[in-house]
Amino acid sequence: MIYLIYDDNAYHLYSDTVYQLGPSSGSDIFLPLLEDITLSVEGSGVVLLEKSYSTGKHCVALSDEVTVTLLIFEAVTKYLLPDSSLYISGEAAAALQLLDYPSELVLTLDSDSASCYSPVPYYLNGKWTKGKQPLKASDELIFSQGLVLSFQDQLLSVQSLYAIQTALLPLTEAVAEDRASEFHRSPRIILREPEGKVTIASVPTDDEGKRQSLLKLIITPLAMIVFTGLSYVFFRGGGMLMMMMGMSVITIGSSIHSYFSDK
Repeated sequence: MIYLIYDDNAYHLYSDTVYQLGPSSGSDIFLPLLEDITLSVEGSGVVLLEKSYSTGKHCVALSDEVTVTLLIFEAVTKYLLPDSSLYISGEAAAALQLLDYPSELVLTLDSDSASCYSPVPYYLNGKWTKGKQPLKASDELIFSQGLVLSFQDQLLSVQSLYAIQTALLPLTEAVAEDRASEFHRSPRIILREPEGKVTIASVPTDDEGKRQSLLKLIITPLAMIVFTGLSYVFFRGGGMLMMMMGMSVITIGSSIHSYFSDK
């Protein structure tokens, strides 16, 4: 997180936001300047007066009379709070040791109330204060030396520019694995009504190849008639031969009728 400190106020700056610093009524942060100056928060850093600032403490002179302090922290660390007071300093005996921290403070955590004591001034929810002050959940303590504290539900959130050594139990947050890039949506099946006219026809058959020519249909009955006629001439047959010839004629008639019916 990023903070801007000037005089009696400390401001929390939000990511990817542009601020106007200056004396006009439209300024986001009032500063006694001759004209507005633009400050841009880009990712985890700040661009001010065409210069970029990253993690750390930076004192930036905006004019001969106005100098602001930028506190840029890389991460927030959370710890489970003890049931009693919490001593924070650069000393090895501190419950929360900040290596090379130039001051000290005590957080008193009673069941009914909480308070903070620091010999150096600090900012409580953005307003300058000093000494001992009562605290409530979600209050934010900002120390211009490079330290920000807040607590809620037995959790202490620490942003520090100093290395931390402590026996307090850190809070580990499970981070869900991002596998969105591996996700592929199944193809969708879209049913549409046919645009053209649908015609329902009978299934074609294979009768075309089975149709016989007229000659093939009558050649056998004709042969029987010829054979019957010859038998009548040479053997002088009687009624039986005439009946056979009549049956052949009937067969020829049936074949011709079937042929034209298939057409």
